[in-house]
Parts: sequence; structure tokens; C-alpha cells
Amino acid sequence: TSMTCAPVSWSVTVVTGLEKGAFYIQLGAYADLSALESAAARVMDLGTVLAERIAGKDGKTTWRLVLGPLGRDESGVALLRAKSLGFRDAFLKKGT
Repeated sequence: TSMTCAPVSWSVTVVTGLEKGAFYIQLGAYADLSALESAAARVMDLGTVLAERIAGKDGKTTWRLVLGPLGRDESGVALLRAKSLGFRDAFLKKGT
């Protein structure tokens, strides 16, 4: 699966899909781009931050904020670091 990328801002790259088999940390879902950018800025030091457009409630655009792609070995550490930065609901996600 090829990933199409387009910049949303200085800190976030938009993708149309996640790399199959790669691991990602899902940090949250945001309808507001300024909230998305603020959240992304908090984890920039952990690696590549991506936003995937998903269908939101009432047809509104929502963005899934993820960190990755990551290798299996580094994903556990990245998840713990993301949680320590305040992303308490963050979880590991595998690209499909």
C-alpha cells in the first residue's frame, strides 16, 4: 500500500493510510486542527508524527494522530513515553 502525504502544518504530515505491518502509537483523534498541532508538538521528539483523516461524527472531518511507523522493539518504549507525556489513552496500532 502506498502512502500519500501532504503537509497540514509545520509539525504534522497527513497520510491516507498506515504502512501495512508497521507499528504505530495512536495518540488521539481530533476534529480541531489547532488541538491536533498542539498535541503533535508535545511528541515531536519521539519520532515521526502523522495524521490520518477519518470519518468523524455528523460527517465532520476528524484526524487520527499517530506516532510512527515504529519497529516492534521500539513501539513499547514509545508507548510508555507517550503516556508519560499525558497521552493516557494512547495505544499500539498495527498498520493494515
